[in-house]
Amino acid sequence: MEREYKKYKFKIEEITDKKILEAYQSIEIYIKKVDDEILLLTLNGGGTFSLYLQDRFFNFNIDDETKRVASFDGEMKIDEIDIVKLKLPDNIKRAVLKLNTTDELSQGTGSYIEFKTDRIAYDNVKKILQIGEINDKNVTYKFFHNAYTQLKDGKLSGIMFTDLEM
Repeated sequence: MEREYKKYKFKIEEITDKKILEAYQSIEIYIKKVDDEILLLTLNGGGTFSLYLQDRFFNFNIDDETKRVASFDGEMKIDEIDIVKLKLPDNIKRAVLKLNTTDELSQGTGSYIEFKTDRIAYDNVKKILQIGEINDKNVTYKFFHNAYTQLKDGKLSGIMFTDLEM
């Protein structure tokens, strides 16, 4: 059965309330190994609407009222990860990542979006995990304590997580 992908895009929300920005910047992604799988977990954060990336279990949890990305979960096999050298881009801005839609997001439901999840890379020296493509020259948005993304025309091009020990 073929999945129906939504054409959802993202935007960076301008936050003037420093407490709100700090709350999102404190959300952290952790790693847990279970047999030959890696689980990416958010211990704080929330979200009531699930937005899955392609056909993998990479999931943004989104607050159904504000449409802000509130947490991230993921699952992958260790043998799917390429060990390479990675670099966090230089041009980083702190931000709140928001789903750019007028759709009503119902609690407990979800959708899929197209996102290139076949490239998963890890730098075991710098402890960086990358899903998708990151361009060193583009603006990178730090949307959680250790989570970064780049947008191209509102679409995610890549996600990076730092401080992850595998």
